[in-house]
Amino acid sequence: MKKSQLIEIIKEEVNKMIQEATQEKLQGSNINIELFKKLAPNVNPQFIASTISLVKQNKALNNAANKILADLMVAMIQTSDDALLTKIFQNLKQMEVK
Repeated sequence: MKKSQLIEIIKEEVNKMIQEATQEKLQGSNINIELFKKLAPNVNPQFIASTISLVKQNKALNNAANKILADLMVAMIQTSDDALLTKIFQNLKQMEVK
């Protein structure tokens, strides 16, 4: 098996794991992905939602989820848009898990 094939298989498996993890939906106010896309435009919105869902459910995070959180934290530190950060924090506080 070629290295590129193995990488592709690993990516597909990680995506499957993330999709399975997000099947336990957030209730209450849903995550506002548009806010996070403004904050970190190069982070995949699907991964943001699934990672936040895992955190809200107190589930273990894999390396991909940790990378998403790190990227978001860096973006939060680097931004000077206080209004955007306030909206993001309000959205996170409103979310509840089943």
